[in-house]
Amino acid sequence: MVRAGATPEAIVDSWRRDGARLKIGAADVIELQARGVPLPVLDALLDARDQALRTDLETRLATQQAAYSNQLAIERARPNLCPAPYYGGFVPYGGWGSNGGWWGGAYRGW
Repeated sequence: MVRAGATPEAIVDSWRRDGARLKIGAADVIELQARGVPLPVLDALLDARDQALRTDLETRLATQQAAYSNQLAIERARPNLCPAPYYGGFVPYGGWGSNGGWWGGAYRGW
């Protein structure tokens, strides 16, 4: 378009209308500058690349937030269950045992 004599504004407008996503690096910018592409066009190209990267990251972030929100809603919907306390083993208080004798105290079988 530059070789055809299009103005920088027309080139930038056509890129924005097309929604072109170009992967461009520093070497490409230097090469385009050497070929005579005006600086406003290069600036617009780099701005479009940055905006595309921001859009990709925002989309990824929104997708992750939606997934985490769904997981959180599932977790909150689960009933809260507490395990039963453990009643076996050492008991510091005495009582009547199943065989009819007294047991307990500081030591079992006291």
